[in-house]
Amino acid sequence: LLVFLGVTAAVGLAFIIGQWLPTIFPLATNSQITSRVSPNLIDMLIALAAGAAGAYASVDRRVSSSIAGVAIAVALVPPLGVVGLQLQAGEYSDASGAFLLFLTNFVSIILSAILVFLLTGYADLKRLRENRDSIGAGLRTVVFAALLILVPLVFTGQGVISSASRQASAQDAVAA
Repeated sequence: LLVFLGVTAAVGLAFIIGQWLPTIFPLATNSQITSRVSPNLIDMLIALAAGAAGAYASVDRRVSSSIAGVAIAVALVPPLGVVGLQLQAGEYSDASGAFLLFLTNFVSIILSAILVFLLTGYADLKRLRENRDSIGAGLRTVVFAALLILVPLVFTGQGVISSASRQASAQDAVAA
């Protein structure tokens, strides 16, 4: 419920801000917007690393606990802001791409945190064994969500590779 309310608040606030923003900053050419509407596998890897860093900061007292909050804020809030801005602008395809980035980051952070907590012994093995059915169901849900999210990320990644290949060919042709 808290995640849903947070997502709704971030998207709603960005939607309201979007009422004034296009007159100040054109969204179509803003690199902060365009970089978040077409996620790929690299974004998932970055989110996995951010989640692992945040989880490790929770486990190891020598590491600043603010790292976890920063990692999450940087990974989750900007895509939601882009969702709201793009919805307000009527760019539903771009809004869905930004929401895919949010989901990618959200699921990746959860997945990597689970792994870090298990590998570092932070998770209580006795409680894990006692609640194995409910924990297993939750873990299966997160893994299934990650695999489901991988599908569009692979297609986007193939598009990026194809585009880079065409651009390299075009540069070669111009040079020739």
